[in-house]
Amino acid sequence: MATDASPFDVARRMEALLSDLRTVIEDCIATGASFESGRRRLLSTLGAAGTSLPIDRHGRRPKFFSDIDVRTRLIELHREVSVATAIALLTDEFGADRTPSRSAISRFWIYLDRLSREASL
Repeated sequence: MATDASPFDVARRMEALLSDLRTVIEDCIATGASFESGRRRLLSTLGAAGTSLPIDRHGRRPKFFSDIDVRTRLIELHREVSVATAIALLTDEFGADRTPSRSAISRFWIYLDRLSREASL
């Protein structure tokens, strides 16, 4: 993913992400969280960092993007449940008005997959 950010900006953002990850790990250890719980919290933290970027190549974001609770829950559910199950869970938790469409969820999860691939390069 191309970016116009200066090396200083990138370093500052990476240091902030590292600090966030360290905090999550330390909290998981202190509270005796299971490995799976810790893994999910770390993935959620990474996903949240990635979602501060524009969603598509044109810089547009989905309508639900500003709903942080819904966005966070979608990040947690990514690769854990099907889209249909995510819709059912979100509808139960947040109501039909706040639940994104099937296609919006699919596009968002594809974006998260792309972020993951690009981060591993």
